[in-house]
Amino acid sequence: MNFPGKKINLVEVAYPNNSWGIPDNASYIPDYPATPQGQAAFMKDFIDTLREFPNVNGFMYWYPEETYTPGRNVLTLHRGVFDIHTGRALEVINTFSE
Repeated sequence: MNFPGKKINLVEVAYPNNSWGIPDNASYIPDYPATPQGQAAFMKDFIDTLREFPNVNGFMYWYPEETYTPGRNVLTLHRGVFDIHTGRALEVINTFSE
């Protein structure tokens, strides 16, 4: 079905900021490096692409709060927007306000 007048949101968008965020058995080669700079470049290009489509209402970044908490088991996919060692925001955070 086609719903041309409907607004859409994209959900569970994320990109790794560390190579540990890419599975060893991945059957793809990423277009961006799995680094904080690559994560920021991906999100900038992603947001710029979304702006080309008038029916895109927005997106939801998946698990942006992911960070390391001493003494706790945490799902660590290295796709959050904070450094898992320091808790400081990574440069990707700046792409959300552009």
